[in-house]
Amino acid sequence: MTALKRTAFVLVVSLSLILTGCGAGNKSALKQGPPCVVTRIAILPAVAALDYDNGPVSPQQTKSLNQGVRTMNALLRQKFEGRRGFRLVSEDQISGFTGTLPLKALALARMVGGKVGCNAVLQTTVRRYRERVGGKYTAEEPAAVAFEIRLIEVDNGRIICDGKYDEVQQSLLENLFALAKA
Repeated sequence: MTALKRTAFVLVVSLSLILTGCGAGNKSALKQGPPCVVTRIAILPAVAALDYDNGPVSPQQTKSLNQGVRTMNALLRQKFEGRRGFRLVSEDQISGFTGTLPLKALALARMVGGKVGCNAVLQTTVRRYRERVGGKYTAEEPAAVAFEIRLIEVDNGRIICDGKYDEVQQSLLENLFALAKA
């Protein structure tokens, strides 16, 4: 359970850093235009990014990503529920808005954002999630997480900011050796 708490802590800190640091980063990836005044953000449930391009996806990969999505959604709820200016959107609400229409991610975000009265939408995609396997002091397999977030303007689909986070847990010795590089 402590590995899950550690992973959750890393996810919360990372998400906070990414959201507070949206102004920095690769400006060329963002569409330029007049500044957007964000008044209310719809927080969509996280989704898993299953990579079928690199061959079949194993049941273990699917299970792991789904666990990552559940963890990320719990963290998003914990961070944004009840906060002014944010609106958590559930899977059921999205299904009610779209019915059986197959929509691409951007079109879905814009449509849902408009329906819930928000002028921006936060999308989260979990690309990798792995719990730490091992004992108290050693890891057979380190914890790992990779996810992307995008803040999208509802009116025109412009990406206001985006961020990628990809981290693999390191051993204490690896962290100590990294101090020499600092």
